[in-house]
Parts: sequence; C-alpha cells; structure tokens
Amino acid sequence: MSMDNRLPRWVRRGKKDAAFAPAAWDPLQPLLEVVARTFSVETVVIDAAGVCVAGSGPYKEAIGIRAPDDTALGLSLSSGGRTMVLNPREDSACLECSQRETCRDQANYTAPVEIDGIIVGAVQIVAFDEEQRMALLERAEGAFLVIAQCIQLLWRTRKLAPASRDAAAPHEASIAALVGNSPVMLYLKETILKAASASGPVLITGESGTGKELVAAAIHHNSANRHGPFVPVNCGALPESLMESELFGYAPGAFSGAKSGGEKGLWERADGGTIFLDEVGELPPPLQVKLLRTLEDGQIRRVGGGSFVGVNARVLAATNRDLRELVKRGVFRQDLFYRLNVIPVPVPPLRERKDDIRLLATHFIAQQSNRVASRMVVVDQQLMRRFMEYHWPGNVRELKNFIEYGIHFSEGSTITWDVLAGHFESAPAAPPAAKGKLRSARAGVAADLVREAVKKHGPTVAGKKAAARELGISLATLYRALAQEKETEDGRG
Repeated sequence: MSMDNRLPRWVRRGKKDAAFAPAAWDPLQPLLEVVARTFSVETVVIDAAGVCVAGSGPYKEAIGIRAPDDTALGLSLSSGGRTMVLNPREDSACLECSQRETCRDQANYTAPVEIDGIIVGAVQIVAFDEEQRMALLERAEGAFLVIAQCIQLLWRTRKLAPASRDAAAPHEASIAALVGNSPVMLYLKETILKAASASGPVLITGESGTGKELVAAAIHHNSANRHGPFVPVNCGALPESLMESELFGYAPGAFSGAKSGGEKGLWERADGGTIFLDEVGELPPPLQVKLLRTLEDGQIRRVGGGSFVGVNARVLAATNRDLRELVKRGVFRQDLFYRLNVIPVPVPPLRERKDDIRLLATHFIAQQSNRVASRMVVVDQQLMRRFMEYHWPGNVRELKNFIEYGIHFSEGSTITWDVLAGHFESAPAAPPAAKGKLRSARAGVAADLVREAVKKHGPTVAGKKAAARELGISLATLYRALAQEKETEDGRG
C-alpha cells in the first residue's frame, strides 16, 4: 500500500494552518518516530487547537494541518475521552466521522494528553496492516503512555513551548493539582467544588498519603476566601506545651521569654482566609475545648490575654484516624466532632483509583525532571503491571517516592521492575492451591461484569464509556476485554 493511499482525506486535501508555529513542537518529532518504530505502529499528535504537530509514517505529511472536529482525534480533544476502534467504518465511533468512507485504518487508539488538568493535545496510535493491528492491540496503551510522558517532560522543562502554554497553566494549588480522572476522583473533585462554595467547617478524611492537604488547598483556592491566606497547621507535629500559644498566640508577659508586644497565633494569621488543621485527631483534650469555643463564636483569646478577638477564617480539618471510634473511646470530644464534620470529604486510597496510576506516574516523572538534568525516563510495562497489581499501603505518596527513587537509580531511560522490586510490601497471599482457581474465577467474573455493563449502558461509544466508568477501568481495557471475548466465542464456533 503506498503512503498516499494511507493518508486520510483531511491530510490529502488540507492546507497548512497559518497560525501553526512548527518550531514550538520540533523536539517531539524525533521522539515520536522512535516510539513508532519501537512499538511497530504509526502515531500522530495534535495540539489544543486541533493542528497536527508531529507524526510518523504517512502522518509526517499531516504536520501543520488541522484535523476535523468530528474525527476520533478531534472528539478526544473536545471531550477528554478515549476510544479504541477495532472495526473502522463499522464501529459506532466512526458513524458520524466525515472521513469514514475514505479511512484506511485497520485499527486505532485515541486519547487526550493532560497537564495539570488541562488538555494540551491528543494522540492517535494507528494500524494500517494486520501486523500493526496486532501490535496496536497489545501495545497501544504503552505507546500512548510513552508519548504522553515525552510531551509532559518537554513541557515541564520548557523545551516544548506552544503559544498557549502560559495561558493554560492553572494555579499550582488549584483543583487541577489533584491528578486523576477515575470515577472516584471525578466524584471527589465535584465534592470539593461543592464544599468550596459553602462556608461551614469541612472534615477531610482518608488514609495517610492520599493527598488530604492538596484537597484542603483546592477547597481554599476555589472558595470565597481564596484571596486570603491559607494557613496549614500540623496538629500532630506541635509539642503539646506550645500548641495553644502557636494556635492562638500570646499576650505580652504571658510567660518567661515571651515577646514584649505579644505574638499573633496561626489562627489570627488566617484571618480573611482559611486555617487547615491537619491531623486534628491528635489535639489534646484541653485544646479541644478551646477549639470548640472558637468554632462556636468565631473568637480567640491569646494565652495570658484577657479579651477575645474576632477572627474570620474558614476552618478545614483532616485526619487519617477514625474520629467516631476516638469519640467512643472518650479520646475525642463528640461535640467537637459534630462541629467539624459539617461537610465531610472522604479522600479515596490509591487502591480504589488504579486507573489513575499511569497519569500519576507521568505527573511525578515530569515533576522530578528538572532535578535530574532533564533526563528522559519512562516506566516499563512490566513495572507498570506491578503498579496496577500492588495494594499501595502508602497511597499516592508511596508512588511518588517510588518514582523519585526510580529516576535517580535507574540506568538509561527506563525505570524497570528490578530497580524497585525491593520496595514493594508483600500483600497477604492466597493459599497456593487456591491461586489457580482464583485467577480463573476472576477472569470469568471480569468477563461477566464487562458484558453486563455494556448490556446495561448500550453498545454505543457513550454507553461503553459509561460502562468503563462504572467498572473503574479505562475505555481501552474495556474494548480489549470485548475483543478477547469475541475471539474466544469465534474459537468455540
């Protein structure tokens, strides 16, 4: 098949976009060609404006040309969705595409690239023959991950500088800092925005390492108090003898060594903004009483002072402990718990949002890139499989530590299983005799779940997206499960 015959009509008939600046994306092209050769597929990347900025094989001719909005690339850019097309021109994702009749793809996988919650482009992995089609089925997600990591690394190190870059960068502590698009994370972000629009105290709960302070910062930066200070207080790190004066300040002469003019406490410094009481379950009982009084009337009294001072600060609290259990044990005041728990915001552990692991790994690699001489690093597929199987007792913080260690101690450009094998904690294992049965049962249950979810939501692209969201898996994983089931049925027939 000649190169010209493989080109879609929008490339053959398209004109170079006048606003496209080729130099801005130049560093990506050689990397994309290496990925295409390594994974035995063709690749194409469009920017946030829909213009092709890099491509392998026939798609080199597409650079500078805008992709139509109704193609899988255009739709991925506008919707943030992913598609796996295994039967081009017949798949429901192709029915409304203007390129349907002239399309020469045998399969394709399309996904958006996000940086700090902003979609900066979209990537398509394309197969034009049976060999490439088999490679795409096995390696599409891996190829996309490598390309997305390349784009993120180039972006973070400012080697990739599209004109829209600075305008797109959101506040570091905004909701965009919460990396992840899994169903539980989308629900968390929705909850954060609702909590931000209210004014009552918020109690953020979750295991250690889940990102509770990021959640608190996101609530603050999306609230009416966002122009005021955000004052975090680690209640577990303050010595009990200093905790009251640190929180509420002290009056002149309150104790030996006190400043002559007294000192504002952290609560007063949060006036007009937000005070974040992290590890609030560690507060000793005497301070719980003072905190309750402050929550009730909005006033504080400095240590050694006689008068009360009104402070207008939104109160956010967080804990990794079960406060209800502490209340039962008499360790935490029940009335204080109810004062803090006006708006509960639970943060999910990483084991409940494993679809976010790839995005998080890419995010942490890009975050660390400036500290290691901008070295290009990716996570290999064996290690990524281990990441997906792991139970993550340390949650997102543990993954971040893994990535940081892997970048510093890996050789070459790949973080491998061998580098991190000793860092994984063992999960309780099933009895050896039961393992084979367990794997078989899981596979059968998974197939049943996928089939039932698609039946429930319908075979359309929207239905499959809804089914994938319900199951907590990626759209590509759902398509692969459906393809495997069909191959199994064909083999039986």
